[in-house]
This record gives sequence, C-alpha cells and structure tokens, in this order.
Amino acid sequence: MGQPKLLLPWGASTVIEHLLGALVHPRVVARCVVVRPGDAPLAEAVTRAGARVIQPPFDPPEMKDSVLAALTAIERDWHPEPDEGWVLTPADQPLLPPGILDPLVAAWDEGDAEVLIPRHSGRKGHPVLFRWSLLPEIQQLGPSEGLNAIVRKPGRRVQTIELDAPGILVDVDTPDDYKRWQP
Repeated sequence: MGQPKLLLPWGASTVIEHLLGALVHPRVVARCVVVRPGDAPLAEAVTRAGARVIQPPFDPPEMKDSVLAALTAIERDWHPEPDEGWVLTPADQPLLPPGILDPLVAAWDEGDAEVLIPRHSGRKGHPVLFRWSLLPEIQQLGPSEGLNAIVRKPGRRVQTIELDAPGILVDVDTPDDYKRWQP
C-alpha cells in the first residue's frame, strides 16, 4: 500500500482515526490501541483521535498478545468489575459506522452473554464484546490458541445480534481492499 495501512487517508482523517471515531460511546471509558514500539506516527494518530496508546516493550507477535497487552493495561489503570465488558475490533475496519456500539451495548445490557458478536447477513463480524470475567481464561490460553477458543468453549454464553451494517465484515487488508472501500 506504500505506507502503513492504518495511516492511509480515509475521508478527512486516517483509517485508524476514522475507526476510533466510530467507537465513541458514552459507556466506553477508554478506547485503546496497541502500538508497536517505535511507531511514533501511529501513536500520534491514535492520540489525535482521543484514544489511549498502549505500547508494550515488545512487538506483539500475534493478535492475542496485543489483546493481552491492552487488557493488562486496562485492568491496571481502571480495575474493571467482572460483569463489565470490553470491546475488540481489528484496527483495519474503517467501514464501521458511527453509532455501531449503540445496538451492541443495548443488547449487552438486556442479556447475560459473556460474549456478544454482531452479524450481518448471518456472518459474524466485529466489534465483539467480552465480559471482564473472561480475563483469567484469556490469560491462560495456550501458545497455539486464539480468542476463538474462548468463544467456542462448551457452555459459554455467546449471543449474536443481527445488524444492518455490512462494515462489520470488512477489513482493509490489501491495496485492492483499500481502493475498493475508500470513501
């Protein structure tokens, strides 16, 4: 793509700033992004968007490692209660519409799910909500296990919610994706 995809122009901002704007919600205490050490341009864009930069001392090799770095920092700084939730979405989903968290938070409040997953046309997408009570299980995942192991655990209370939001399914992974979806 010629430059880091999260810093590519997206409308009047960048991919990451646009995504973070879609994740503003009164119930969201903090929007956090794990940034590799030394990636000052991305850290600056995240800060400009009003989100918190979490910069572990290592380059997280897997998404799970980035998630654990974020959860460790959030737990340390905010001490969430077990029944509170946290939101996970890949950083390369700039097609998430503003207000995407509204129906998810409403469904979260109405139910007792441990994991809440949005769907569009029957396909699962992001952002996904998890209860803090799952943190110990996430911390115990084996090296070859991802967060899907948490979701698929027998007996897990998983709820899905159908949304009219095709952007929950779209990652911008390639130059062709960027050209196809860019506003």
